Amino acid sequence: MPRSTVSPARAQKPSSASTKNSNAPQRLKNGDEIRLRKTRRGVPPNRPKSSTGNSPQTVASSSIAKSKKSPKVKPSKSKTPKLRHKLANSVKKSVARRRLKKITRADLINAESRLGSKIFGPIPEGHRREFFHDQQNIWIWHESWLDESRHPRQMTVRYEVRPSGVYKKLSAGRYVKLEGDELENFRHATHAYLRTIKQNLYHRA
Repeated sequence: MPRSTVSPARAQKPSSASTKNSNAPQRLKNGDEIRLRKTRRGVPPNRPKSSTGNSPQTVASSSIAKSKKSPKVKPSKSKTPKLRHKLANSVKKSVARRRLKKITRADLINAESRLGSKIFGPIPEGHRREFFHDQQNIWIWHESWLDESRHPRQMTVRYEVRPSGVYKKLSAGRYVKLEGDELENFRHATHAYLRTIKQNLYHRA
């Protein structure tokens, strides 16, 4: 007698009771019970969630965006510093010209006098000495001080160079012609004076 075959279409499906019982605890041979957890397909169990909530694709795209450096924009060169520098130089030159214009003949004579007073040696304490070339042929030597009674004293010697020689006059006295050592000392003093003011006052001229 031929065997009876069961077609696949007629195969019995598992009942809902058996499906429900699949989640029921299973008993092992040693008597322990275990419960099998049901998981979805393609989803691993206990998958840790991202703390930021961003997908891997979002993180990858953000890292790529950060790695790309933005092109540096070169700052445009401004002409302001150059103009400012030119303006400062022009102001300095104008100020220097104004200062030169303000210098008077009296200022130059005072400056020369301070230098000329040192060519005769150290000045005694409490004394004031001056020696300068006043005009083309006039030289002045002046000294003022306080005497023992604290009274002011002063003496002015005027030297005048003439074709006939060098003459001197004490304050309101009369002219006397220089001779001998006195004439030679005057020549040395005038040469030292011209050399000193040229080196210390007019060296840039």
